[in-house]
Amino acid sequence: MVAFWRRWFVAAYSNPSLAAIITLLKAGADLQACDQDGLTALMYSAADSKNPEVITTAGADAKAQDVTGNTAFIYAMNNKNVKGSDVYWKLNEAQ
Repeated sequence: MVAFWRRWFVAAYSNPSLAAIITLLKAGADLQACDQDGLTALMYSAADSKNPEVITTAGADAKAQDVTGNTAFIYAMNNKNVKGSDVYWKLNEAQ
């Protein structure tokens, strides 16, 4: 599961296109999958991507928490590409 999850995350993170994410989901990618620390693709994307909105639009659970209780919004707070954007505030509202 972890190996597949890593491939899914890399593909999701490197393709800032909703069509690409939908293709991955149709191929069996689990949008709610998480790594050993409970981080989802949305959390990684919120932390480091320029466009995590693609994953939220695809239906990622913005309320999901990692093992320490952090949500995607907590990760987005330190991402200068996201902070203050529409998706930033959507993640804030969702938590």
